[in-house]
Amino acid sequence: MAARVDQLVAENIPAPLAAACRAWLEDDGVLVLACANGAVAAKLKQLVPRLQLAFHAAEGQIRSIIVEVQASTAPPAQAQKKSTRLPPPPSAAADLEAVAAQVKAPALALAMRRLATHLRGGER
Repeated sequence: MAARVDQLVAENIPAPLAAACRAWLEDDGVLVLACANGAVAAKLKQLVPRLQLAFHAAEGQIRSIIVEVQASTAPPAQAQKKSTRLPPPPSAAADLEAVAAQVKAPALALAMRRLATHLRGGER
């Protein structure tokens, strides 16, 4: 039955919302949708009338739907993505120093030299 509930959720709830919630069927025919946060829960609550029709037509055992926020639900996969930030090229510090020498604004030149120092790992 759990596989059938998962299939119904995947078919009737938009993928980003489905990824941010867990669903299970209680013994008394209540479908529980536990959401990762309030925003997902609010959107699913708007969809409940449509979901009730779809779920009741597909699976007569589902009598009602409860939407709740459950902080322990895993966050969406896209929120778990690691940063794809690339390191600066090796010549970045030297290039910044060269441009800083030509900049007429002292504050900007100082900021560029500090950034170059930071890129070198704090060395002078």
